[in-house]
Amino acid sequence: MNLHALPRRAWLWIGLMWVLALFLVGGAPLSAAPDSSAGKIDPRLRDLPGQEEYPRASALIVIDDLTYTLNPDYSAVATEHNAVKILTENGAELFSLAPRPYWEGSEKIEFLFARTITPQGQVLEVDLDTLKTIETIPNVPAYAKYKILVAQLPQVEVGSIVEYAIKTTYQPRPDKAWWTVSFIQNDVPLLNSTFKVTLPQEVEAHTFTNVSHLPKPKIEKRNGQKSYYWETDRPYDVLPDAVSMPSDLNYYKYIAVSPFANWEEMGTWAAQVWRQNTDDPQGKLNLLSARLTSVSKPTAAKIADILKYMGQFSVVDKGSEYWRPADLVALTEGKQLTYPDAAYLMGALLRKAGLRVVPYLTTTADLHDLRTLPPVPSYANQFMLQVVDPDSQSWWIDPSLPGGTLKAPGLGFQGSALLRLPTGIETEAQIVTGPSSTPQENAAFFHLDGRLETTGMGQLTADITYNGPRANILRSAMSQMQTLTPAQRQEIIDWIFLKFNRSFCFQTIPYSHYFPNQVPADQPLTFNTSVSFSNSARFQAAEGYFETPLPIIQGQSLQVALNTADRAFPIRFDAPFLDEVSYRLHLPPQSQVIAQPKDRNLTNPAGSYLCKTVVKGDEVWFYSRTEIKKAWYYPNDFAQLRELAQAQMETFKSALRYKLAPAAPASDSPTDAPLELEVETEPGVQSPTEGIIEIELEAPSSTK
Repeated sequence: MNLHALPRRAWLWIGLMWVLALFLVGGAPLSAAPDSSAGKIDPRLRDLPGQEEYPRASALIVIDDLTYTLNPDYSAVATEHNAVKILTENGAELFSLAPRPYWEGSEKIEFLFARTITPQGQVLEVDLDTLKTIETIPNVPAYAKYKILVAQLPQVEVGSIVEYAIKTTYQPRPDKAWWTVSFIQNDVPLLNSTFKVTLPQEVEAHTFTNVSHLPKPKIEKRNGQKSYYWETDRPYDVLPDAVSMPSDLNYYKYIAVSPFANWEEMGTWAAQVWRQNTDDPQGKLNLLSARLTSVSKPTAAKIADILKYMGQFSVVDKGSEYWRPADLVALTEGKQLTYPDAAYLMGALLRKAGLRVVPYLTTTADLHDLRTLPPVPSYANQFMLQVVDPDSQSWWIDPSLPGGTLKAPGLGFQGSALLRLPTGIETEAQIVTGPSSTPQENAAFFHLDGRLETTGMGQLTADITYNGPRANILRSAMSQMQTLTPAQRQEIIDWIFLKFNRSFCFQTIPYSHYFPNQVPADQPLTFNTSVSFSNSARFQAAEGYFETPLPIIQGQSLQVALNTADRAFPIRFDAPFLDEVSYRLHLPPQSQVIAQPKDRNLTNPAGSYLCKTVVKGDEVWFYSRTEIKKAWYYPNDFAQLRELAQAQMETFKSALRYKLAPAAPASDSPTDAPLELEVETEPGVQSPTEGIIEIELEAPSSTK
């Protein structure tokens, strides 16, 4: 079942995010499968398990049948038959629509039937004349043919079964490329699956699966064709949530058939597509290139000119067909680009500027895992570019985030396997491990100043500085925001804070925001914000004190390391990183701190965690520093990573507790003398604080 034909990418916790979560759901009638015509009920839909057997599931994929037929002219036809039993309201919402993206002209989508079987057994057929076709990226000429056909299933509720069959026809590609994958495990349990692939006998094919106990396919040769057939009725439950680090795409059960024997072969083919889509033999981009930059400029200046131009586009992950021909001129006429088209246009312009561009296909797998995955484009379909000048200096560019150059691939791909495509000098593709930045090159500094009222209401002012790939994410988002009106900018920022409201432990009420209007390239990026927190400090009536947590930055889900006892999969961070928090908190006048987190200074091979709290009068200063040294951690590293995560979590759970001053306030006030705090760091690692931090504590005024 092709719910995961496109890899997921988690790359932004603040800024603008555009992701279309369209699931490609597989299955179709097979010669060896039960009759699935619209007039009959498939016997596999009887006596189904339910919520009792699968208490955590929102739905069950009961039938997942897929056929793929490659014709002698290299056109192809895929048929799908799916049936899903709904177990919860969330499942009803998820499966009430069946969307199918397609590229008009090269693909044709037909629903053979679609229906809902109610809990009472009533069959409600969808009138196929009512299906809706929508533009995936509206009002952009280059994507006028990129559409979605949507069937809406009627009266879907808990206990219903939704069932549909779809036929997709593919026009032959000029390069005769083809491949097909069936995922037999997914985000909801999958009970029955069949997969049949039929090819001309003279076509070379390679089959792949990561299911050791799955029997080899049944092979049949007849009338100049050969067919491969798999069938499984062994239920595959969902993978643990923690598998999202790294991408679960690497671990779901699959069956694949491909013309490529290995990744190097696939890379050679992908390089041909890259060259065809970045060549400009008729010189249609010459005028644009001459306007953007000059061949006489240094390499860094040329790159900056082209990135500035690319920054005007909104780059969206819309699941576009990565391997279709790209019309470079048409792409320049809109304001939106898909991931692959951004790479093709950027690569063409860099080449026009006389630069050597080395394209890489990225994955979320490590070097070992990539070699166990089938060599099909579904597993490596995003580009990363490396520009290399004659003196071997190099710059990494993520075309989906054109905010600036990087010292290593973008977030999510550092330390992962990359497929280096041949560029003319090399003759073969090569699997390599992507370089990683140092933690200091991907640092975030949080300078916070907070004030608590006697009611527990809090006000927080923050200056947040990002370096490296995390700064590049913000630069890309900010550059796209420059084209918005002030009202639209404010709407986007309010949306960001709305997301915080839904996930943060306190309700936030922003009363002022500031994002820089000028976005510096290749420099740390700082932005400021001020927010109010209701119940920032919560009153514990029984004990008579207030309690507020200190702002531990969770370090890209470092908490996942706490649940590693039975984990069989590695943990992958976006990149090595350093998070540093400096927090000055003003308590209500004459408050008395009665408990605070204990100081920690922990270092092991996985990284380090340090925190220190100083209380002087009614002011508190808190400092923490979390460093993770690698992007990938394997089971033999889990104990060290868990030690850091536990220390960080204990700090967060050991809240700051204080009591308000009695009715008659105390007369003494904090001194005006600076407070010196010595912070020890790991030997050989220089802290941005340089070991000694001076804090000026002001005496509270009478109006505080």
